Amino acid sequence: MRTSKKPLNRLLSSHTGYKDMKRRSIQDFSLANPVYVGSSVSFYQIDDSGNRLLTLATLYENPTGSGTLTNPQLLDSDGKFVRPVYIEEPVIGEVSGTSIETHDTGIISAGYRYRGVWVTATRYFPNDTFIASTDADGSGDLYIVSDLHTSGVFADDLTANHVEVVIDVSVLADQFTVPATGGNNNKVPKVNAAGTAYIMRTMAELLADIGAEPADTEILKGNLTKELSTGFTTEVNSYGNTTDNPIIDLTKTFLTSMANNGIGVITADKVNNNSVDVWVTNTASAGALDISSFDFIDGSFGEGDGVITVMHLSTVGGKARISLEVLS
Repeated sequence: MRTSKKPLNRLLSSHTGYKDMKRRSIQDFSLANPVYVGSSVSFYQIDDSGNRLLTLATLYENPTGSGTLTNPQLLDSDGKFVRPVYIEEPVIGEVSGTSIETHDTGIISAGYRYRGVWVTATRYFPNDTFIASTDADGSGDLYIVSDLHTSGVFADDLTANHVEVVIDVSVLADQFTVPATGGNNNKVPKVNAAGTAYIMRTMAELLADIGAEPADTEILKGNLTKELSTGFTTEVNSYGNTTDNPIIDLTKTFLTSMANNGIGVITADKVNNNSVDVWVTNTASAGALDISSFDFIDGSFGEGDGVITVMHLSTVGGKARISLEVLS
């Protein structure tokens, strides 16, 4: 599967790492060297064969912007540049001074530069990158320049190893599985930490994948209900009636209840460290309840038929507590 070449072109041409950083600083004279104290360095352009021309190259004062520096450059009392010096093309430096013989440096590269789409009859430098446009092979692949040359016929430049492919977009596109139809063709793939590409899907699309209508949510509800019913207790723990003199068991923690149908004793659980709520519902014959076995008591039971009192029970370190809350 091939993909449109325009997105890669736009990405590279708009990315500051390619568009703005067209220059590199010359490192050869950035550190102190007593041999070069007071020397002068002239930087010249080179031809396609790497030979020094007589034309001085343009030197820049910053990685971007139009500000230039004098050429030649006079090295300081430490034998280095006074400030960083930037170039946009390969150069050869000629060093001359009072304590050394005049000599040339090797070719000083301008580093990596993105040049946009490939154009014939254009001078390309090592490490330049470009997109293979319709004037090249129309692939939209990303190429890097291997040596200094002036472009001619793209196929000839490729055969002569002046350029080589860096990113083959057809191989890159094959890493993504995108349905031929549907709404995913315009979606941007994401990559997780494991390096696997994936596409975000909506719930409606997922339901469509399994043959369900978007509104048919009962499929999910049915399966969810079935799973939950097998994993959780749904029965209410009941202590029965107060006249049965119930003994609290703090291991029963699911919606415990009790009916106040008359006088009774409620015995605290001082063994199990836990907390639980017990709902006590008054009947018409509700009576006084003895809760004296609890170490700490707060509040009182509600009165009247149908009135509910919530007993908040807890035990910590053998000390039982009860807090009574009447629901209005």
